[in-house]
Amino acid sequence: MQKSTPRALRYAGLCVLAAVVGLFFSDPLGPSEFSGGTVTGPLVTLHEVSGCLFVASGVMAFVYQRVAAGVALVAWLLSLPLYLYFVAPGPFRIVIPGEYQVLAQAAFAWNTLAVVGIVVGAAAAGASLMSLWRSVTSTT
Repeated sequence: MQKSTPRALRYAGLCVLAAVVGLFFSDPLGPSEFSGGTVTGPLVTLHEVSGCLFVASGVMAFVYQRVAAGVALVAWLLSLPLYLYFVAPGPFRIVIPGEYQVLAQAAFAWNTLAVVGIVVGAAAAGASLMSLWRSVTSTT
């Protein structure tokens, strides 16, 4: 087991923060009919899985840094579609066609919590990439 470094603590904090922001974002969507849609239901499920993966990555950061970095990257990729659905509904509907019950009001919409989720997730993904890069360059 490796010694807890400040870098691992910051990384774990970023991962847990990404999970908490995701929880605050998707929690109101669960009891609504949004989670039962043909397109939006799987998005909510993927987002909930990503929260679990972010927490697992934060825990693994102290023992298995490479695995934790890979898990955090997968978690960010799984959480991103739901955030993009709320921030860019027009382009999202073009890329992922489906049966939408409500018309998109605008191509882009401001959702503060979704933007915060994207930024925090991107920060965790960036830290994961830096961790992977450090581990690759230090072994060669």
